[in-house]
Amino acid sequence: MQYINILPGYVHSHTAAPHAVRWMAFACVLSITSILTMTIAHAESAAEAQANYKKEKAACLSGQTNQDRATCLREAGAAYADAKRGRLDNDNKQYEQNALTRCQALKGDDREFCERRIHGEGKVTGSVSGGGELRELTVEVPVARQPDGKSESN
Repeated sequence: MQYINILPGYVHSHTAAPHAVRWMAFACVLSITSILTMTIAHAESAAEAQANYKKEKAACLSGQTNQDRATCLREAGAAYADAKRGRLDNDNKQYEQNALTRCQALKGDDREFCERRIHGEGKVTGSVSGGGELRELTVEVPVARQPDGKSESN
């Protein structure tokens, strides 16, 4: 049996079995490492989900939310169940994407200013529980000069 050297600097043995066994062993070690990593991550996320549920439940029972107690407890329980199944997404990427999509309806500078507000520029007042947030961005716009040196506002 003749082997063709397809990898420079790699010397083939006369039998393919040791090479195949090494690759299979490497694949097994890699698989076991991946499984252990996923198990540890799942255990941490399960503990984190339970801690979040306890915190949300305490807030519901103390009346610190803008919902009635029954609704609050039901929502906290549903969020905990989804978190245990890995279906709860707590990051704000989707909210930000939705806000940026609403900016697409605007034209020109208005669109740019809208996107800048969403990305955190400017000042935010109000709260969600208070009825909404107002995002304000102050931008200086230079006055256009006419050929005679006077501004357009004169």
